[in-house]
Order: sequence, then C-alpha cells, then structure tokens
Amino acid sequence: MTNGIAPCEQPLGRAGVLLDWLSPEQRKRVIGAGDLRRFGNSGYLVVKGRAGGGIHVILQGLVETVYEDVPGRELTLAYWSAGDFVGAPNILGGKPHVWSSKAIGHVETLWLSEETLRVLIAESTGFAIALIQCISFKAECYARLAQTLATQSIERRLAEALLAYGRDYGDQQRDALVVGKVRQRDLARMVGATRQSVSLALKKMQERQIIEVKPTSIVLKRPDVLRRLSAS
Repeated sequence: MTNGIAPCEQPLGRAGVLLDWLSPEQRKRVIGAGDLRRFGNSGYLVVKGRAGGGIHVILQGLVETVYEDVPGRELTLAYWSAGDFVGAPNILGGKPHVWSSKAIGHVETLWLSEETLRVLIAESTGFAIALIQCISFKAECYARLAQTLATQSIERRLAEALLAYGRDYGDQQRDALVVGKVRQRDLARMVGATRQSVSLALKKMQERQIIEVKPTSIVLKRPDVLRRLSAS
C-alpha cells in the first residue's frame, strides 16, 4: 500500500537495503550466522516498549513500522521489503523500542541477535560500514517524516493520501476516480492525525465538491484540485 506521507518506501532508493551493501562472501557469512523466523499477517517483529537488541533482515514479504500512541491511534512510519532490516535504532544495548514493526501478509526474516551482530561487526569492517549506512538512511527517512508532519497541513497530507489510493486502486469513471471504502482511522494513521481532524477535513472537501464520500466508496470528483492541494 502506498502511504500518503511515509517517505521510507523502497522505490525511493535502495540505500537502506543491508544485504545490497555486502559482498557475496559477506552476505553468505551473515545469512549463515542468523536464524530463520516466520511471521503471519499482523505478527509483530518488533514491539514498542520491549527491549531491543538485534535486527530482523527481511527475506520475503512486507513489513510496516508504526508508532502506536494510544489504543486505536497509530502512525505509519515506513514500509520495508526484502533486504531491509527492522529493529533500529536500539540494535545494541537492550533499550526499549520506541515503535513497532509488523508483518503485512506472510513474512520471513533472518534474525541477527545482538551477540551475533557484535561478532559480525568485530569480524568485518565492511559489515560495520553497511550497518552504519543503513541506520543513517533510516534516520534520514524519519527526519523527513518529522519535517512533513511539522510543515504540511492535514488537508495537504490527506490530499496526497487520497491521490495515492486513487492511483493504486482507483477505478476511472469519466473525470472522476472511484476508490473502495477507506476507513477514516486508516486515513488518520497515514496522515499522522486524529480521526476527528480527518473527518472534518473530509467534510470540508465534500462541501467543496472535491470528493464525495459514499457508504462503500470515495469518489475523487476533482483529482486536479487534490493535486493542487497536495502541492500547496
């Protein structure tokens, strides 16, 4: 799923893919040192508040990283795919995780414990540099996300999210795009806002004839206006 504000999806670059930084020999060593883990849909790889120490290198599937504030309120931070890892920033030292990561569909990972990471870092300068490069990439992703939340209005972020839905799942009907029903709580997660503020923004867009919210769908009546809003 395309996220309206998450900047860490891999189409933007492969800089965060740990295994891509390694030589064939290094990659073989890392794979041999880890343990295979499997997760079903919505299974947690990383849980907010639990002690860190180690990383999951994704071998197959898609993982969503979310910040969970209070029950029912989440902010999607990023999506990670094969070759990426989750577990940063507290990969060493056992400090509590500050966000969670969970599987979207079936996911297989290579678990590298803190002890294993320390051995690999000590053995290979190349692995240590690759790990630093990937953590730096993640830090840049989250910094861009924080900047977006601080500087862009809810209306702009919502316009981006609706356009993304229309692009990925929309059905073109004359000059409008029709997307399936999208829950307000899911939109709120995507744009980093409360459900109430998203509901108000949708109501204003509907009053301006930009969208039409139906029981089973949302009609993007004026995609051109949404594009202008997303660029404002």
